[in-house]
Amino acid sequence: MSEERLEQVRRLREAGMTYRQIGEAMGLSHEQVRRILAGTPRAKYARQRAKLAEQWADLGQAATILGMKRETVAHLCAEGDLPGAQKVGDTWLVYRAALKKKSDKPG
Repeated sequence: MSEERLEQVRRLREAGMTYRQIGEAMGLSHEQVRRILAGTPRAKYARQRAKLAEQWADLGQAATILGMKRETVAHLCAEGDLPGAQKVGDTWLVYRAALKKKSDKPG
């Protein structure tokens, strides 16, 4: 499906049309429309990235939230002194809820 048609399907869905109505308008079955909207890699991965970004912060974001240098946050993560820190490959990610708790604490 071309990007233009895919965008048209998205706009129709956002406008409140059902899968069946979109399918009839575009010559597709409602099941094809559902699969197209649910399975487009860009939409699927965009949703996943957005959800992860809401829950996790990278070192730079964590440093900004905590008011520290990036290197200091990396050291805290490596030493296990920052709750909610997980290493994924070569990247440290910190759970935002843990950052909020830590940034709320005095000192």
